[in-house]
Amino acid sequence: MVLVDTELTSVARAYGSTVEEFGDFPSIIRQSGHLTHLDLWRTSLSFADRIRALGIPRGGLIAVNTGDIVVSLATMLASSLLGIRLVVASHTLAGSRLFKPDLFLKSPEAKGSARVDFEVIDESWYPHPSAALTDDFEGPETPEADWLYLHTSGTTGQPKYFALSESCVLSRSRAVFFDFPEAQITLATTYKVGARPFFARATAALLRGCAIVEGDDPEFWLNSGVNFVSGSPSQLSRLLQGITLPRKFECLETAGAPLSDKLAHEFLSLFERVTDIYGAGETNKTYVNVVSVGPEGRLQTGGFAVPGSTVQIVDDTGYPQDPGKVGKVRVRNNHMISGYLESGGHESSPFLEGWFYPGDLGCIDALGALHITGRTDDVLNIGGYKINANLVDAIVRSVPGVEDAISIRNPIPGAINPVLVFVVFKDPDDPSAVAGVVEQIRQRCHLDLSLLLGISAIREIGEVPYNEAGKPSRRLCEEMVLARERSQRGRRAR
Repeated sequence: MVLVDTELTSVARAYGSTVEEFGDFPSIIRQSGHLTHLDLWRTSLSFADRIRALGIPRGGLIAVNTGDIVVSLATMLASSLLGIRLVVASHTLAGSRLFKPDLFLKSPEAKGSARVDFEVIDESWYPHPSAALTDDFEGPETPEADWLYLHTSGTTGQPKYFALSESCVLSRSRAVFFDFPEAQITLATTYKVGARPFFARATAALLRGCAIVEGDDPEFWLNSGVNFVSGSPSQLSRLLQGITLPRKFECLETAGAPLSDKLAHEFLSLFERVTDIYGAGETNKTYVNVVSVGPEGRLQTGGFAVPGSTVQIVDDTGYPQDPGKVGKVRVRNNHMISGYLESGGHESSPFLEGWFYPGDLGCIDALGALHITGRTDDVLNIGGYKINANLVDAIVRSVPGVEDAISIRNPIPGAINPVLVFVVFKDPDDPSAVAGVVEQIRQRCHLDLSLLLGISAIREIGEVPYNEAGKPSRRLCEEMVLARERSQRGRRAR
């Protein structure tokens, strides 16, 4: 029985132990055939030997650009064998000043960048079937050293990098082994190769001797014996819309966004079991909602925390809420990160006293289901009166002469105006028209929300900032206000 040995110092060594038992089992299933776990292991050894020959030292950093599942996983395992750090080469990396990779790698199909000299992973990187491969790699200096650099929007919508060590990745994999009975799961995922959710699931699957199917063809999945599918609700909806299959898949795991009742019904027509999970790059998978059809065709949902994780709903003082009562969501486990590699120097930390606060509002009902109801930055506190910022936005947008709008809590400590409303005016070049619109905004907020003095700071903005998910970002507006305040303080100091 393969259980990742806690004494093993790297993911690669843990996988090597798995290969000893399940080497002849499939690891990657492709339209053109499949690789066994032994095939993937030999490819990883060959990649490691090639990277070492390029002069990359232990503790060095490589950046990889690929859409090839074998290249992605073999490079990941090779970096673990060598004790070097790994980051995905992407636009996000190009926009960050955190890293200076020692080597950029790409597979032949990847475009890369003209500004970067990429080493191309061609056929010469792969082992000859009869080749004798060495296994004399040093591995990491310590299992706690930085290994994988991944990015997330964090709690702000701004991409942030964080580091995972080998021991952290092993711990995260062990926490979800219940999803991957030994050599019994064939995984298909809609997440892109190299994406954070892909790495998390693929690593756990490989360590358990399970298989991963390449591509997003549901018919090929079915023919390949896929019994576990993972992806975001939107990805899966687009992929599965309108299809009919001769039989159901066994299990679907959705993540990344709340699962609507409509989609849950659709997915249950194609899957025996549907789970909607809650988690983040900061904490890994932490909570599971199990969705099913109950009496009279109604959906029923129960839930549970992933073993080793604690998910709580608390009030503003940190006191746990009763079932069904909405509050702030917070998460704790032994493999969460302690912070980001960069924060811009002005963002309040979501890590507090051993808890991670992802910025979500929610509740846990009597059946244990976790419901996410909104974001903490959607709540405006005006003189002790709490109101949903989305409602303020909608009211302001309904005023004639308003193109777009967003309201935020004033992030400047001690500011006279507790709430700021940023407005994109339809006719910004006409001062009298703008003044009339501003007055209408104040009147509408007073009539519809009983707020008058609270909505006094109305500011023009060229455009409302949106985050990666396409939603108006209050945090980006707060950062803009703070940046302007720092700039003004700097000018006054001079």
